[in-house]
Amino acid sequence: MPNQNLQYRMDNRSLGNFKDDIRKRTKKETFLANLIVKEWEYLGYKVQLLDNGADNSGQLLTGRVSASPDYQAIVDSTKFLFDIKNSGVIHKCTFKLHNLRQYVKWGACILLFYGTGFIDEDPSQINYQTTMWGVIKPHKIAAMIQKYQPYKEPKFGNKLCIKCPYTSYNDFFASYPLQHIGAD
Repeated sequence: MPNQNLQYRMDNRSLGNFKDDIRKRTKKETFLANLIVKEWEYLGYKVQLLDNGADNSGQLLTGRVSASPDYQAIVDSTKFLFDIKNSGVIHKCTFKLHNLRQYVKWGACILLFYGTGFIDEDPSQINYQTTMWGVIKPHKIAAMIQKYQPYKEPKFGNKLCIKCPYTSYNDFFASYPLQHIGAD
């Protein structure tokens, strides 16, 4: 029987499905991390991306797992922690409330991609024409937590979530298209 922390993370998934989801999510996040490095370099920044917290290998980590952000970036000389989040659609982004609170606690950002299409199975199928990205800073994450009423989201194991509609994106982050695509 999995430990309580692992059971919480698994939601209602079997251990096999959970492992598969971790592998797919890591593949997607690695793809998006590489995409943003190329974008920032195209925009003229010197970028170094480092693992933080988890090893980002896609393997199941058991035991007590921290909620620390997955990545540290050094962009020019500025360091910051972040997690990568993705919404396949443009009209809304859904976030787990617990994760948002942890980002505020850690002083971490969210690197958000939205309008990507549904790339969980195959990140290479990203819709470059509709994909946008933005960085949500910790103080804006805190404001988002205050603005929206939490609800239980079945797609996220009935964990408490908040939903941010497209009409409010500008309140929390600036949006950018992927400029480096097709520029080579």
